[in-house]
Amino acid sequence: MQLPQFTEQHAKQLSTFLDTQSQAMTLTQSQGYLFGVICSPEPLDVHEWMAAILPNTANNVDEEMLFLFMALYHQISEQVFEVGYKLPAQYNYEFCSNWSAGFVTATTSYTQKLPYCESLQGEIASPNIDVQGLNGWFNIGPLGGNLSCKSGDIAILIDPDNTLGLEADATLKANFDFKVSGYVKPDATLPKDVHDAVKFLGRPDNQGRYPLNF
Repeated sequence: MQLPQFTEQHAKQLSTFLDTQSQAMTLTQSQGYLFGVICSPEPLDVHEWMAAILPNTANNVDEEMLFLFMALYHQISEQVFEVGYKLPAQYNYEFCSNWSAGFVTATTSYTQKLPYCESLQGEIASPNIDVQGLNGWFNIGPLGGNLSCKSGDIAILIDPDNTLGLEADATLKANFDFKVSGYVKPDATLPKDVHDAVKFLGRPDNQGRYPLNF
């Protein structure tokens, strides 16, 4: 059976059908989703993308309706690779929201595998830091570090030349999970508040450094 040319009438048929299916995407969501699937570096077969559009009833779709879905896929594929894909000249918030939701669903599966950080070289610095302790404000001086990529994450290596005696390696992941591992050994010139506070970090090592892990 040859795929039909996807028409406005077919769009109305699919839209009506999808509205009757439990937890199914709308037609607009399906269009955004299929655009994402077609542009994906990891193509899906028919059964995979049908299951995403119709999570509860993909296996029960009759042949006529299946070919309409395939015709929609073929139309979007032709637009992407041959004539250029274009959104409608006029569209509203509901259209944008639904189309984008479908597109994000399609792209999430492969964008999550991409490294959050591929290339980064820079510095981060705070020249003069004031901290409020129990007995008022005091200055701990500057803090700085180097920025780079580490295993796909953003890495910050703190410059140990600071009055906090802070030596730390921090990483920021794509999901904004922030981790810090290192040590702190306040300089003798810092107020008693600082020295008392670091004791809550645990026991110091044989160099007098307190562990820093969070």
